[in-house]
Amino acid sequence: MIKFVILALVVHAAAANTTDISGGSTPDVVVPVVPVVVAAITCITGDADTTAATCEAAVTKCHNPEAKADNKYMEYGCGACEVDAKGCVDCEGADCNTYAAPTVSFKCAENGTEKDCTGVAVGCYGLIKDGDVTLASVKVQKGGCGACPEGEEAECLACEGNMCNGATVAVPVLAVLIGLFFWLQ
Repeated sequence: MIKFVILALVVHAAAANTTDISGGSTPDVVVPVVPVVVAAITCITGDADTTAATCEAAVTKCHNPEAKADNKYMEYGCGACEVDAKGCVDCEGADCNTYAAPTVSFKCAENGTEKDCTGVAVGCYGLIKDGDVTLASVKVQKGGCGACPEGEEAECLACEGNMCNGATVAVPVLAVLIGLFFWLQ
C-alpha cells in the first residue's frame, strides 16, 4: 500500500511540472513530509536489577556485562558500551540485555588435586568426615566443585569457600587407595 502511495505522489509531481498548451505551467505540488516515529526500546538497567527501563527514542542498543568469570563490569543499561569499558558488551534491539548472575572462579579439591571451578557461588563438596566410603559414590569420594550431587546428600558434605573440601576428600581417597594397594599384594 505504501509503495502505491509513493508511486502516486511521484507520478502526480511529474505531471504537475508539465507545460500546458497555453504556454503556462502548473504550480509545483508540495509533497508533505511525514515524520517517521521510531518506538523507544526498553533495556534492563542498573547493576543487579531486572527492571526494564524505556530508553530515549534514538537509542537502538542496550549494554550489559560480558558473560565471563570474575568480570568487574556490572552495569546494565541503554545505549552501546562506552569505548573504554572493559567487560562490557552491547546488543541490538529491545530487551536484548537479559540479566545473568555474575560468576567467580575458585578452586576445589577433586581426587586429591586442585581443580579450577567457576560458579555463581564459591562452594565445593566431598565425603563427610566419618562417611562410609562403601556407601558413597566414586564422584562423592573424589570431591568436586559446587553442591553435592543430587541424591547423594547422606554421605556428602557441601562447604563454602576456596578449597574448603581439601582435607575431607584427601584422607578418604587415600585410605581407599592404601587399602586397595594392600589387597592387591
